[in-house]
Amino acid sequence: MRSTASHELGQVLATITIGRPDLLADRWLRYLPSNPTLILPPPPAGEFVARVAATLDISRGARLPRFRPASGFSAALSLSSRWAAIPTAPGSERFAEAVLPGSLIGSQVMVVCPLGGGFAHSPCGMLASLAHPRQRIALRAARDPAAAAELAGAVDGAAFFLAGSWGDSDIVASTTTLLAAQLLWRALQPVGKPDDQSGAWEEPEVQRLTRLDLSPRVPEELAIDIVDAGDSRLSASRSLARVLRERLGPVAVTTPRD
Repeated sequence: MRSTASHELGQVLATITIGRPDLLADRWLRYLPSNPTLILPPPPAGEFVARVAATLDISRGARLPRFRPASGFSAALSLSSRWAAIPTAPGSERFAEAVLPGSLIGSQVMVVCPLGGGFAHSPCGMLASLAHPRQRIALRAARDPAAAAELAGAVDGAAFFLAGSWGDSDIVASTTTLLAAQLLWRALQPVGKPDDQSGAWEEPEVQRLTRLDLSPRVPEELAIDIVDAGDSRLSASRSLARVLRERLGPVAVTTPRD
């Protein structure tokens, strides 16, 4: 496998691990921030998502603080003094600021997303769900993934882990940028879904994140390393690489046998 040092300067790196997460935890260490808060989807998140979260705990040597959005409009409003307004990035069209829980300010969030769910379980959807209930109501009314991307971009997201399956194998995609994470989440939707022929770059939230000057802005700026635990089939990594190129364009993809 080609080392990460061989990737061109300026490329955004993502790693897709195939196989048992506990055997591949060392591959994730480069993505772990110094002051993390783990963002998990609402239950039931699935057994594999829980395993990934536990592996992240092991990688850090301690149980990471966890956070889920408030589960009720009235309950969240009672915490109004604990909300903080963060300006959204220049180029935002729907929101001038994101109103986020004050407890997250100053912390770098790590997001664990399940693959195969709806938009609410995507990196953009999960970060946008941290916003104040009034903003979440506005999102539901607008039904605009691009608006969700604006709120998500205001969160200090430091690492993203996308957990799911590919064929008969468990996979986890990891990266440090919201745009790369959203692209991978789109590209790794199960083969055969009705929208699997649409290019990930054409999705509205991806288009908005690109306009907010996030990276990678073009396929050539994304480099993906596929690694395995030694117990997966070569066909899994090859089919994964093929689909990534089909859905993401001319990204740099390396497999375990490259």
